[in-house]
Amino acid sequence: MADEKKFDAFRPQEPKIPGVPDSASRPARPAPPPPKPLVPPPLPKRKVEEKTEHMPILWVVGIVAACIVCVIVAWWSHHVSAKEEIAAAPTADVTLPTATAEAPKPESRLPSGPGDVATTKELEKPWSSQKFIFQNPITSERSPAMVVRLPGGVLWGFSLREPFGTCEMEYVTDTSRIEREYKFHAQHPMVVDPCNKAVFDLTDYGSGPNGPVRGAIVAGAAVRPPIAIEMSTKGNEVVAVRIE
Repeated sequence: MADEKKFDAFRPQEPKIPGVPDSASRPARPAPPPPKPLVPPPLPKRKVEEKTEHMPILWVVGIVAACIVCVIVAWWSHHVSAKEEIAAAPTADVTLPTATAEAPKPESRLPSGPGDVATTKELEKPWSSQKFIFQNPITSERSPAMVVRLPGGVLWGFSLREPFGTCEMEYVTDTSRIEREYKFHAQHPMVVDPCNKAVFDLTDYGSGPNGPVRGAIVAGAAVRPPIAIEMSTKGNEVVAVRIE
């Protein structure tokens, strides 16, 4: 018969079980469906909304931070430029006037004695002073000197050269400076010696080689009062006559 199965002597025959169809008459099993691609589950709606809401805030924070950085950089650049301009600018040599004394004149412009060294107009007020140069006629030695109008009208001249020394003394009208630098409480201007920190009072007398001399030593370790210079007036002129 045409529909009969061919017999294969080398193939084992399946046993026939009553009620169970053989493999040839079994229906074919359907093929399994293909695997689905792995797709992450969508975010919950609430989380998506939170992400969207936070994005504008992050932008604003970033913009503000960038603006702050720009402002700091601009300020720093301006600060450094200003410092460089100040350092590069030339400094003017300015001498501020003092309230107690005029700027000292160069020696070449000072009047010279013996002779006229000031006017009565320049010395009309108590404690007014005039510096000059006195040349000793015998030794030709030139030394700085000063004439001061004392209270009562007396004109007193003296050498600013330290007796038996080379230090130049100074006439100081700032009493606070005398107290600060020489530890002496003065009530009026004084003559001071910066070398030995001596203070001389022109209103009192001290011992000189030829008798009492104005300029008593009130502080410090000086040898004697300043060397005196005799003064006189001739009309409106104040004249230095001779040195002690």
